Amino acid sequence: MWLFTKAFPTYFNRIIAFWLFAVVSLLLLPSASAQIRGPQKTDSTYIRRYEDPVVFKGSFDTNIKEYEITESGNTLNLATNENLRTAITFFYRGIGFTYGFAPSAIPVNNDDVLKGNTDLTTYRLNLNMVKVITNFEYTKTKGFYVTNTGDLLSDWQLGEDPYLLYPDLEITRFSSTAVYVNNYKKFSFKALTNQAEDQIKSAGSFIPSFQYIYTRWYNKDPEVVDDDPIRDFHDFIVRGGYQYTFVISKKWFASLGLGLGGGAKMIYDKERSGNTLKKKTVPMLSTTSDLHLGFSGNHWFGGMRLSANTNNYQDRQEDVKIEDGNTYFLFFVGYRFTAPKKVTQAVDKFMDKVLPIKQ
Repeated sequence: MWLFTKAFPTYFNRIIAFWLFAVVSLLLLPSASAQIRGPQKTDSTYIRRYEDPVVFKGSFDTNIKEYEITESGNTLNLATNENLRTAITFFYRGIGFTYGFAPSAIPVNNDDVLKGNTDLTTYRLNLNMVKVITNFEYTKTKGFYVTNTGDLLSDWQLGEDPYLLYPDLEITRFSSTAVYVNNYKKFSFKALTNQAEDQIKSAGSFIPSFQYIYTRWYNKDPEVVDDDPIRDFHDFIVRGGYQYTFVISKKWFASLGLGLGGGAKMIYDKERSGNTLKKKTVPMLSTTSDLHLGFSGNHWFGGMRLSANTNNYQDRQEDVKIEDGNTYFLFFVGYRFTAPKKVTQAVDKFMDKVLPIKQ
């Protein structure tokens, strides 16, 4: 079975991810910073822009991946033993960096006796331009347990017996997303993502997006037979979405967003030597929904978000269906301030050499 697979005993994926982030940052940072420094065309009666803000944000969320795999009528539900994830974000001049992890010190994350150990790490690069917001993310997750163990083992007892475990199963994921904000003059998507702006009058926008996701499934268990394939996925997804922000009061707001789309999933079964055993392309369905509630003062801000996302596909030839989705809750709090003049002058001087801006 392709799920129970052994992987390359190297750090190939980490190296590729690091260099992708480095190259993308160097290529796109001047463009993003140029648009932040250049003339803005947003409507000041709808959007309040802060002067050269520096933003620090911390968050906790339950955004943990779960997979439902159905093959020949048999279902296997995989989940990680990390119920709460934390992330730290720094944002300045249209560029945001995020580091996310799941701390084992939190009680809800340390039930290793029954559910095994999970290691989770996330790196994210966010580029905010006038009309387009791009996001690059690398996530590595190792260690899963079978949530429906009771369906597979008749004598298994909840709370007493350990779950079926896949401690050496690793899922590596790299994604890039581009979102186009159609009504950028009146609707601030940035007020929801990095809090560098405020929505001060209710407005909405059509927000189509394109997303590419690369995912690799493999198992490092030394007992797995050598001829089991590694499985690589390449997802190409186009979505149409709409987001509307309701301004409740001077400091409080709520926002609702819905998205629906689809695309193609390219599947490659490979040997550990790199040879492709077989490949195919199947259609897929994608849905997104978000509900935000937050407040924003002159410096402090915070809020919460409830999100539900799905990327589903079915391989009818092999009678395999995978539902890659999650519903999660996020809480965040942060602080923003105007960058010191010396910092601003130093950055402007550097950017003038890299990409001069004509006013």
